[in-house]
Amino acid sequence: MGRRSLPHSCFPQKGVLLLWLMKEGTVFVVVHAEVDYRSPAHYGDRLIVETVVSDMTSASFTFSHVIRERESQRVVVEGSARLAAVNGSGKVKRLDKALITVLRSSPTRSH
Repeated sequence: MGRRSLPHSCFPQKGVLLLWLMKEGTVFVVVHAEVDYRSPAHYGDRLIVETVVSDMTSASFTFSHVIRERESQRVVVEGSARLAAVNGSGKVKRLDKALITVLRSSPTRSH
């Protein structure tokens, strides 16, 4: 079986079609997650969720999230989730090269 690359249609707004990856034998599991409360949000508040890829290894990546109140830009919550790629048997596997390209082209957080 020849290696296939992700079809162009799998990249709407830099998202990756999870069903395609699952068909190819890749599943993502959350191996670590953190959430830090910063300030209250109330029912009816309009919130903005900012997500960046903040770290990547050959088999995992970390999404970092900041949730802000839209009007004031006040930070409500910060958090992160580290996901690892595994095969159907649950063994860790390397990230697909096309997925790495997409993840690397995403903005990164500046410190």
